[in-house]
Amino acid sequence: MIMKKILILSWLVLSFYTLTSQNDINRISQEEKIYGLSKFWKEAKYNFAYFDRIDIDWDKKYKEYITKVLETENDADYYTVLRQFGALLKDGHTGIYLTPEYITDYTKEHLPKKWFNFYCSDDGVFVTSVRENIAEYLPLNSKIIEIDNIPILDYLEEKCYPYISSAYSHTLKSRCYNCLLFTIEKQESIKFETPDGKIAEYVFPLDNPSKFDEIKSFDIFEKMTSRPQEHSYTWLENEILYVDLAGEMGMHTVNFFQEHYTLMEKSAGIIMDLRNNIGGTSIGYLIINLFTEKDSIELISYTRVNRANKRALGAYADSTQTNYKYFTNQKFELDRFVSKNGISIEYRLIDKPIVMLIDSHVVSASENFLMLFKMLNLATFVGRPTFGSCSQPLLFSLPGGGYAWLSTQKTMITLEEEFTYIEPDYYVRITLQNLINGDDPIFEKGLEIMKEKLY
Repeated sequence: MIMKKILILSWLVLSFYTLTSQNDINRISQEEKIYGLSKFWKEAKYNFAYFDRIDIDWDKKYKEYITKVLETENDADYYTVLRQFGALLKDGHTGIYLTPEYITDYTKEHLPKKWFNFYCSDDGVFVTSVRENIAEYLPLNSKIIEIDNIPILDYLEEKCYPYISSAYSHTLKSRCYNCLLFTIEKQESIKFETPDGKIAEYVFPLDNPSKFDEIKSFDIFEKMTSRPQEHSYTWLENEILYVDLAGEMGMHTVNFFQEHYTLMEKSAGIIMDLRNNIGGTSIGYLIINLFTEKDSIELISYTRVNRANKRALGAYADSTQTNYKYFTNQKFELDRFVSKNGISIEYRLIDKPIVMLIDSHVVSASENFLMLFKMLNLATFVGRPTFGSCSQPLLFSLPGGGYAWLSTQKTMITLEEEFTYIEPDYYVRITLQNLINGDDPIFEKGLEIMKEKLY
């Protein structure tokens, strides 16, 4: 499914951050560079759903980036600038990506050049892998304080966040673990607190770090890519049913609930884990029928409307007239979808306690699934805020083998309230030690909440 491809490509794009401007592959002409930028600008201008969420002069930014893309020395630099342009829209279903084949062409000859990786946990930003030749100077699990005398959070905001398309701080922190830091192009210093509490500083050498082996305390990306790919269930104590909705959302998810109806009916309560789900097809409205007494569910959204003749008439209208909205690209159309509940009331699991386990890697169709349970107050949410990307993206190609996504739909909870992301009812802190030990505090808290509901 599409979201599965995006998960893989998102990592490849993040890995692409580690490629320096020494890469000299130049397949994209100056004309194509302008075309790619212009294509994204045009599609966003007429189709992007969320300009009202951001303070931006889109035409002005487009003009600024014409110069920027023309000044890029190679394809790597070009896509770095293009990604930054896309990230200005600050939306989780909007961004610029590269195909695996294109990335492979770079990595065949140019290894990633990076001194260490880091992770943002609730207790700070920590070194999670480091080149072996400097490990004695920069120990694993050290807490980063400053880079080049800039506080680490300010540094991330300047160096990493501009390339991540999101408006939410929790999403930016969760997705910046593999951004461009400490390549061989610039000698930088780091101030940090060692695991035993000592404050130290280190200046990175100008050697090529790619020729040194890397040592790790844990690998967050490896954890993400090795997670289960199929739905499964496990019986826990006290007849609690744990359902891991790993993999993708689709009709097989509906089939899974149908096939395991007897188990769910028998259970005292259900814990559903969405943290291993990568999105897919929005089928939540088919599953929610099993858990609600409502005989129908209404899904509401808005999308942009472009009509050439009304736009032309709007050029002569004032701001109080409808056609003016067409002229200023502010006209939206309401889309209502009503799903009838075909499940007999006696078979619905209406009073079944449900706990949802969530975090910032829950995206797209997974968030749509959760939104329905949230709207109808059918579950308790435990964990961390979700990614924030519940829209319908427009897909289109870009020069040099890349492509872009663009949010075209405002997903609504009510006629007045837009979906942003799912906030947990119980927020769970995650520390570096949790990650190193392989602990799962979100699961533990979810189980605790379920027990409280039952007893």
